[in-house]
Amino acid sequence: MKFDAEYLAREADRVHAGPLRSQLLLPDQLDLSGPDGQSWFALVRALSAQLREPADLLANPLVGPQLASAVSSAFILAVSPEEAGTGLRPRMVKRVLDALHDDPARDWRLADMAEIGGSSLRRLQEGFAEHVGATPTQTLRDIRLSRARADLVSSDDTCTVAEVAARWGFSSASRFAAAYRKRYGIAPSEHRR
Repeated sequence: MKFDAEYLAREADRVHAGPLRSQLLLPDQLDLSGPDGQSWFALVRALSAQLREPADLLANPLVGPQLASAVSSAFILAVSPEEAGTGLRPRMVKRVLDALHDDPARDWRLADMAEIGGSSLRRLQEGFAEHVGATPTQTLRDIRLSRARADLVSSDDTCTVAEVAARWGFSSASRFAAAYRKRYGIAPSEHRR
């Protein structure tokens, strides 16, 4: 089984309560003798058996992404059992995080986030403080900075720093540079080099 590294890191951010991680640490091997490893492996075997069926349910665009998320979430919980006890995020916070991860460049307002979460602004802020350790807007900025950093260190991306900042929803290149420097300790242009 292969996972895209960035997809798996985003899924880990969505699954675990606590601050967003910049890198998911994986063990060299998955222990399939424990209950978490056995459960994950049973799920993978069951889905693999489905691949041999003539009407491939996994190819359905409504089903496939949901099952991929289930497999990756179960994998994350299996490889990091010590973190699994920290609790999952409530549905309200998870819905907002999913939306922020899916479209971080969007011009987000706190009211938009509260609407997606089905909560009041105050309850949304309390939920993020308790389960993410940051405000919704700080979390959005962190997601944007992570995506911008990935673009800047990528040798395939030839955009300027200002273009990368704009791509990920930063309205000011100077504010982007200041936030980037504060988080990563160097200027975005240095990361580009």
